[in-house]
Amino acid sequence: MSRPEYEASADVFYNALEAKKYARSSRMQAIQTQLTDRALELLLLPAASEGNGETQPSLLLDLGFGSGISGARLADKGHFVVGVDISKCMLDEAVDAGNTEENADAILADLGKPLRFRPGVFDGAISISALQWLCSAIRSEVPAATIATASASTREENEEDMESCEEDESDDDGHSRSRSPNADANEVAMSHDASSDGAATSTVNSLSAAAARGAALVPSAAGDAKPNAPYKRLRCLFQWLFASLKTGGRAVLQFYPDSPQQVEMVTSAALRSGFGGGIVVDYPNSTKAKKFFLVLWVGGSHLPDQQQQLQQLQAAALGTDGPAHIESARRERQKNIRRGKSSKATVTRREWIEKKKEKQRLQGKKVRHESKYTGRKRKDRF
Repeated sequence: MSRPEYEASADVFYNALEAKKYARSSRMQAIQTQLTDRALELLLLPAASEGNGETQPSLLLDLGFGSGISGARLADKGHFVVGVDISKCMLDEAVDAGNTEENADAILADLGKPLRFRPGVFDGAISISALQWLCSAIRSEVPAATIATASASTREENEEDMESCEEDESDDDGHSRSRSPNADANEVAMSHDASSDGAATSTVNSLSAAAARGAALVPSAAGDAKPNAPYKRLRCLFQWLFASLKTGGRAVLQFYPDSPQQVEMVTSAALRSGFGGGIVVDYPNSTKAKKFFLVLWVGGSHLPDQQQQLQQLQAAALGTDGPAHIESARRERQKNIRRGKSSKATVTRREWIEKKKEKQRLQGKKVRHESKYTGRKRKDRF
């Protein structure tokens, strides 16, 4: 089965039909909610002053807002969310589901293009299953001359072409109405409490919807067929993201890489943009349950050193349920010294079984507990 990011660009792949299927899927909702909770845990946001285990309300950036499942989850936790997505049909589904009505706003824009938010405005950023789309060289096949020479009339025609994603609803009295996302507004103003008293206020100036739509559809002048085009788009993303986060802010980006080379490319683009951090892998021994999180932070003089940061991430990964999550780090290669058979430690039957069960627990499988009968041989007769 081919990966969707290699079939078409995100704004083309998630048309009205695919967006509706994605938003209505209960399985997708459960997975997105679980991944959002995990990303929120890795953000290490400051705790609330009440001491009830909750975190302070923060202004968070959701990269790849989609149908608003992750944004709604963050809003339920008391945070204020600004979402960015390239698919208008997905944002329409978010508006229809009411995921942008409370503590959340959405912007129609391309993550691989510069987004000029106010510097240091966001307390943190998350991304669920969106980063791998930037690793693909496939883009929207729209002639650059058509967009470059667009006037007011041509912009209206482009909006009419995008109306195929919108569905008209009829009221009880027979009048029809059309739905449009909050991205059609020229500015998105959001206020959030930066302290427990709720005295501080932050304002986020967004892009124009028409300018964002044009930037999302214009192909690059150098052509996306070049192998370095995805890397340039990643560098562009991490550069404006680095400028948008406050000092000490973190970004947790969950993605599905197709190869170790892609992980190295994403990590290199983030570190060269000024971030510190690394890759956190959940359930590394499982093929299906394995999840990759790129955890980044903006450094500062008041922050703990990098070693303490890694210890905090590892503690958050391990949690209280045991080694269900581990952090991947570079390990020095050790020379394998061949030893004679006499020096090999003998492994008993019980030890082999316990080792096998521990491996299955790391894979997330249900395993029976050990008992005094574990590893014993059954009797030959009943």
